[in-house]
Amino acid sequence: EVPAGGSGGPFVNRNHFAGYMEMIIPLSIGYTVAAFSNAPSRGVTAWRRFVHRLTGEASHKLALLFFATVIMAVSLVLSLSRAGLVSFLTAVLVVGAVLFIGRATRRWIALPVVLLASLAISLLWFGLGPLIARYASLFHLNRDDSMLGRMVVWKDAMGILRDHPVLGSGLGTFKTVFPAYKTLPDPVLYDHAHNDYVQLLTETGWLGFGLAAAAGLILTWLIVAGWRQRRNPRSRALLMGLTTGMLAILIHGVNDFNFHIPSNALLFAVFLGLAFNLARPGREMPTDIPARRRAVSLAGAAVMGVLLLQSAAVLAADRDYRKGLAAEKNGDWAEAENRLKKSIAWDGSRAEYHFILARIDERQFDSGDKTRLEPARAEILRAIESAPTVAEYHLHLGWIEAKSGRPDAATAEFDRVLELDPTNNNYRHYVGLWYAGTGQTDKAGRIVGQLRENQKEEMAREIEGRMTGS
Repeated sequence: EVPAGGSGGPFVNRNHFAGYMEMIIPLSIGYTVAAFSNAPSRGVTAWRRFVHRLTGEASHKLALLFFATVIMAVSLVLSLSRAGLVSFLTAVLVVGAVLFIGRATRRWIALPVVLLASLAISLLWFGLGPLIARYASLFHLNRDDSMLGRMVVWKDAMGILRDHPVLGSGLGTFKTVFPAYKTLPDPVLYDHAHNDYVQLLTETGWLGFGLAAAAGLILTWLIVAGWRQRRNPRSRALLMGLTTGMLAILIHGVNDFNFHIPSNALLFAVFLGLAFNLARPGREMPTDIPARRRAVSLAGAAVMGVLLLQSAAVLAADRDYRKGLAAEKNGDWAEAENRLKKSIAWDGSRAEYHFILARIDERQFDSGDKTRLEPARAEILRAIESAPTVAEYHLHLGWIEAKSGRPDAATAEFDRVLELDPTNNNYRHYVGLWYAGTGQTDKAGRIVGQLRENQKEEMAREIEGRMTGS
């Protein structure tokens, strides 16, 4: 029986697993077609030649490739990723259409057909009930909460583009900028827009989006032109598998953020490089190739060295960060503080490292160590300097200011929290309690009304109790 969550292998999110597989499967089909074209055949009729290629002595590699492709296709369907299935089916249709167009390759159309038939038979083993129930929801997307929520996020994200139309808010800033534009009344932090194109547009503006689109069109034209010039069936099959896999992930990008998953983005980059190299027509090499090769090799080695050093520092910082979180959870403040300081030494640009260190200082202050408040304030200010639009950082700074006896500064920070994330009911609750406790009844009353509109009656009553002193 298919598990409720679907299959995902080492991927946390089944949709990202589907994104990886929908690239691999078309390449596997193309590679199988290439192997099929090279397999010897005998027989009078086309069907006999087809069967001989599948069952002849030299077809063991072909059989293994075919079996592996079926297994990957089954895993994709069992992932229960609707967008992944749609992207995969689109890829298979493109492969089949291209195979049918060329006279020399039209006879290969039987191979994808046999693949789909084998896939259908394999799925009968697992039971089709959960699969049908899951994928039938594709016909009712107008009532699907997940899809409707994503559409609201895309609409809200356009507010970022309106404020930053040319250059956008900056690469990697969606997570920190979006809360100020979010209209959904929930405390969920959206790391991504669940649409790679919307996120690219908001983070880079029309200029960056236009440059990316132009580069994509140029590469597409070069690859298609190279494919049309190729006459070798093996090269054409491999190239079509690569391009179809890239098309699949591009389609999936409309409804997810696979290009922000390192494994999927890296695989796409590898596919793009292989496709471009395979489609590139032969050219005469320059006479000074040895000198150029040495220069390019040295430059490449230098760049790779810098990247490796940076990657090693990032990995070391993340390792100490995670160990620090574990120590904090166990109440070992000294070990947690030591680990976080090491993380900052490795990579001082990460705001969350400073934030967690500030939080550790706060907890030690609450435990009775009154010397920890100013170090906490210094670290939270460093976090805000690196990520000034994260509402949670300003919330903690507000409480630090309140504990330091600076109510005006605390109120300013709490006002900033509501400005940066105006629909987060948890933040409204915390800030409302502060307003009520400091006599700012007008502000507290407005928050009570907002909480009641969002059916947070218990939070609203707690703020009213603080206002009345009951």
